[in-house]
Amino acid sequence: MKQRPPSLGLAMICNVASEDLEAALVSARPHFDQAVLVMTTRDEAQLTALRAICEKHKVEAHQLADLSILDEENALLHFGKARQESFDHLTTDWAMWLDADDTLEGGEHLRELAASCPPNVIGYWLPYFYTTDEYGNATTVHSRERFMRLSVGWQWRSRVHETA
Repeated sequence: MKQRPPSLGLAMICNVASEDLEAALVSARPHFDQAVLVMTTRDEAQLTALRAICEKHKVEAHQLADLSILDEENALLHFGKARQESFDHLTTDWAMWLDADDTLEGGEHLRELAASCPPNVIGYWLPYFYTTDEYGNATTVHSRERFMRLSVGWQWRSRVHETA
């Protein structure tokens, strides 16, 4: 009996509608069965703009449930809680998280990566190009937990520089 292919989910958090967010979604959305964006703002104009971008790219938009983790200027005080909320909305086998200013390269390989993954592997740490020079060459690269099997029950923690 042939197994169904693994389902893939994209989890994002964002507080400002921007060209960066559009670029992130253009690069990533085609490779995922479900995409979720948790909107980390109280600002009605930004919520409206974020919902419009989500509708355009077929992304589920959810306003942050715990507004107490936003300060009076809408700055996010606990990235781990917001990231966890984005994962909690996913119903897929696998999840990848992206920041709103990230772009995804090689997304067409994710489904095969998940399908060929041994059962004892819980996720993949992938290179994260943190900064680049004026020519686009990576100057700071570090590995992050980016593509994760959701059945493991990952829990995001830490206010800043969140980890699972």
